Amino acid sequence: MSRKLTPGEMGMVQAMFATNAGFERARIFPYNYWWPFPNKRAMTPTGDIFFDTPQYRDDYSLPTVPLHLRSLFMHESTHLYQWYVLGQLVIFRGPFDRNYEYVIQPGKKFSDYGLEQMGQIVEDYHTLANGGAVPGKALADYAGLLPLAGK
Repeated sequence: MSRKLTPGEMGMVQAMFATNAGFERARIFPYNYWWPFPNKRAMTPTGDIFFDTPQYRDDYSLPTVPLHLRSLFMHESTHLYQWYVLGQLVIFRGPFDRNYEYVIQPGKKFSDYGLEQMGQIVEDYHTLANGGAVPGKALADYAGLLPLAGK
């Protein structure tokens, strides 16, 4: 009932984070993480992504997947990056680090933002970089902040 990240999804992750080390161990599940917690939200508490069934897709890298779901995949991939690359224990920090709002501050490193702030930064950047709109944000705001491949 679970699957590995597709080659296209691994490419999306590589392009965003300049690495996908450890991501080959990640699984994607088409259901909530914890059945008593029917929150209708994607979650990535333990190095695997859990999408509520209506949000689940077989491959988030396909252009036929709506942009908001591709961007949500990138948000959740940020938690994989935190787990596998930064060594953060998302399952223990997640219940307490729920601030999604952020202000990009010059000189502040990406890894210095909060757990969900990092996810929201990546989601917003991905949305803007793929032609979507995020109120109050511009693509140029993210210059130098993300660990993008090729920069």
